[in-house]
Amino acid sequence: MSADCKKTRCAYPWQQMVIDLTGEVVPCCFYSAYGGSEAKPFGNTNGQTLEEIWNGPGYQDLRRRHIEGDLENHPCDKCVAYYWNNEDYPKFQWPSGVVPEQGKAYLAKISEQFQQAIGDRQGEVKLFEDGVEIGPGNSMHADIRSEGGGRYSVWNGTLYFAPPDDSDPVTNGRTYELRLDKVSWTMARFDRRAPSGENLQLAYEEYRKGSLVQEAKPTMLTWSSTADCNIDCGYCSQNMYRAVKLQHRGETEDDVLALVPQLIYFSWAGGEPYFLKNFRKFIDEYVPGSNPNLTFGFTSNGTLLSEKELEKLNKFPRLSASFSIDSFSKDSFEKLRYGASYKRVIENILRAVATNDTPDRSFICGQLVLKSNFLELPDNVRFAIANDIGVNFSPVTTYPINERIDIHPDFAAIKDAWNAALDEAMEIAQQARDEGSRATQRVDLLSSLSAVRAILDATAERYRTTAPISFLVEDPHGSLEKMKLPGIFVSFESIGDRPLTYVPIDRGPGIYVCHAPLAELGRNDVLRWDFLADLQENWVRHVSGHIFATDGKAWHKSPLRAPDATVLAQTHIIIPEFVPPERHRNAKVANAGLPVPDGLAATSEQQMWRAVQQLEVLEKQAALSARTASRPLISALERSPQVRQAYAAVRQIVGDLIE
Repeated sequence: MSADCKKTRCAYPWQQMVIDLTGEVVPCCFYSAYGGSEAKPFGNTNGQTLEEIWNGPGYQDLRRRHIEGDLENHPCDKCVAYYWNNEDYPKFQWPSGVVPEQGKAYLAKISEQFQQAIGDRQGEVKLFEDGVEIGPGNSMHADIRSEGGGRYSVWNGTLYFAPPDDSDPVTNGRTYELRLDKVSWTMARFDRRAPSGENLQLAYEEYRKGSLVQEAKPTMLTWSSTADCNIDCGYCSQNMYRAVKLQHRGETEDDVLALVPQLIYFSWAGGEPYFLKNFRKFIDEYVPGSNPNLTFGFTSNGTLLSEKELEKLNKFPRLSASFSIDSFSKDSFEKLRYGASYKRVIENILRAVATNDTPDRSFICGQLVLKSNFLELPDNVRFAIANDIGVNFSPVTTYPINERIDIHPDFAAIKDAWNAALDEAMEIAQQARDEGSRATQRVDLLSSLSAVRAILDATAERYRTTAPISFLVEDPHGSLEKMKLPGIFVSFESIGDRPLTYVPIDRGPGIYVCHAPLAELGRNDVLRWDFLADLQENWVRHVSGHIFATDGKAWHKSPLRAPDATVLAQTHIIIPEFVPPERHRNAKVANAGLPVPDGLAATSEQQMWRAVQQLEVLEKQAALSARTASRPLISALERSPQVRQAYAAVRQIVGDLIE
């Protein structure tokens, strides 16, 4: 391995496959989360094999683009991982954690526990290759890069070194060990002869050569097997999948698990993985030593990772796990992550984090940055630093609209407070980094907050000049009080899934105003509105229409077109009678991650959306039937004095339908 690939292209298209709950495959999580509408999937496992997708047109085109640097207006052009990695694309990943630096120098992250053990001890840390001391130590980094020859330096938790013969320390098969007195640390060794080692070496050669079609199989794979979960987060992007019972075809899980012996990284996601029968079975039946190069990962909500389950994870050669916890504040946590116990989750997280020994064993946290917790950023950063928790802050920019940090009813009203909170959080993270905080060594908090800053700055520019749109909302049937989070979603007719702005209807009937970005209103398209009974269920659009212009006195009959939108637009909305759709707790409808007979294994995005639309139609039909059925019942009760004593009991059973 050499440093010639370092800044030329991302390695993920040659290494990684991410399989979503829909069966759609992309090269990394950043691509789908932040790539926008241009981030098209490369295939779908419900209709194709993994091999067909791996060397299919999507992967081949992405490899070519990275080789040629043809990334303008491409999802990879503004990659969040690029900014997290100090403006460098992710490098080729090796299980040893050793990466080329410059010239003849290589870098290796030193074990946390070794660093803690040596503490402030006096004396020189010595480096051994296959038990033989090499050196000289404490060499200048420039000399290691230019001269190599066994030189090394231990600096800021990192080993800078070059083997005595300037060979590649990842693939030369030798063992490297740091010692100080009786304390030692052996760098993870790459087993070249294991199936995963042979596959990785082949993938690296194909990456170096820029092969568009690979003989090597993926070396890293993330698998989201099901949406089944034991808690209920209203803003979860998987709620729509649960509603239509989305699932994989049965063969996919077998195909994924068959690849594990050839992987260096395997991450199993949910839903909640520990709620899934086959996830627990995989851990229980995994044979230590079956893949000496494997790093096993998962993302958990932390509710079920007991002390006993934590101990089972010791059998894996390396571990990289993450907890989803979107607030360290008890009140906010229990509002956001309904059904989870804050006390239990924090205890489980702190127990797991205490076992960290990066780079071989890592537990970190992931926090979504959304409207509900944005002002808590400084406190969340402080908590992370105080408890040595590495945190990745991931801005919400796709779903749901009421939590997205890039779409606002009135950005000007919150801009100053948000900027102040983010500035304070970044200052805290910067100070912690300067002081060598363990939390910032585990995850670069400042870099992930910088990605939030970039999105916030772009949002400020987007809403720099806006046009107000007002809605007169009438509620003759008292429907609003039966709705969870009612609101109005504004978009263009031709791209109804891309919002311009929105407004929550949170004060009952009346006039509501939202602000649309003026620069985007220049599009020659018809503006439309959709009334949602729940802004967190944007696939259920209760009633829709066009936005009409007004001069304050008279209504115009033609729909307002965007070039005319510099004037105040006003629309009259009469909310029809509403019966809440039936919604069950996630734990009640889950099937331990196993397929169900009426589940949907969609082979395309269009098929999934058709299922969503069908669900919407069925729910509206059910609501209409419930309203029709309830009216004769009410009439009979009112006419018959003999049964009025039973009124309260019937009312409780029928619930809102009797209104």
